[in-house]
Amino acid sequence: MKDLRAQVTSLVPGARRAIGGGVYRTPLERSLWLSEMAGGDVFLKLECYQPTGSFKVRGALSAISSLSPDERSRGVITASAGNHGLGVAYAASRLGVEATVVVPDNASPAKVAALERFPITLLRGGESYDTAEQKALDLSVETGAIFVSPYNDLRVIAGQGTIGVELLEDAPDLDAVLVPVGGGGLISGIGSWLKAVNPSIQIIGVQSEASPAMERAIAAGKLVQIPILPTLADGLAANIQRDSITFDLASELVDRLVLVSEEEIAAAVRESFHELHLALEGSAVVGIAAIANGHFTALKSKRAAVLITGRNIAAERLLDLLR
Repeated sequence: MKDLRAQVTSLVPGARRAIGGGVYRTPLERSLWLSEMAGGDVFLKLECYQPTGSFKVRGALSAISSLSPDERSRGVITASAGNHGLGVAYAASRLGVEATVVVPDNASPAKVAALERFPITLLRGGESYDTAEQKALDLSVETGAIFVSPYNDLRVIAGQGTIGVELLEDAPDLDAVLVPVGGGGLISGIGSWLKAVNPSIQIIGVQSEASPAMERAIAAGKLVQIPILPTLADGLAANIQRDSITFDLASELVDRLVLVSEEEIAAAVRESFHELHLALEGSAVVGIAAIANGHFTALKSKRAAVLITGRNIAAERLLDLLR
């Protein structure tokens, strides 16, 4: 396992160079609101300011930029609830690579509308992310297009790990980082880098109660299939691909996994709008929800960063929540 962590860590500097011209170095801002609530210093890593509205562009650009000329000529394909698809569409367009994105039927209308602005092939993949992923994998075999996983890919994980580099450059004395968890690519990348530099940093994963795939897997000691219920955190809602390297990485790197309810996520979207003046999607605010509802109380007199991962929330959904 340490070899896998070392592989990720060794790839992060190269990923940072590869994506440097295509992504932003996002702000790390201290939140008076959350600091007061937690009794410590809480900082927000605002990945919602990336060009596609989400951190996912880092991993997508890292993966596609590393393809050989032959692989680029075959095109790329992915499955996505929206944000990873936007990252792939952005990276492929930037690098002149043909791309196909398969989305589930319940994908956010805001994310689908954003995808339709890119010169890609957009396909529907059935009722859930799981069915969309299987369709994309099947099409990859049929067409020869390179499948770019949202999480089960060392190059994608290394791209997400570049966030960890920025965190320690801006706040080298962090005690903890709260990270939203879906398939585990983000927490695997950030955790690998942070633990390599400072093993004492606490890596806290946060998931929706409606989609606790990683939490259930770690509890069982193996990947397990679970029912995925409707959730505001649609970007975290999926089972984890069989034999995904993120399970092994997360099992070793994550110090604690916290689950938040749909009511807590909804409240965090509302409160973030009022307190931060940011329109954030449900997946982006699970760390805020964990702090606001006392699920992670070890921050007193500590310095912690919370990953704010995306802003691609549909206007209608935001308005409904604000009402």
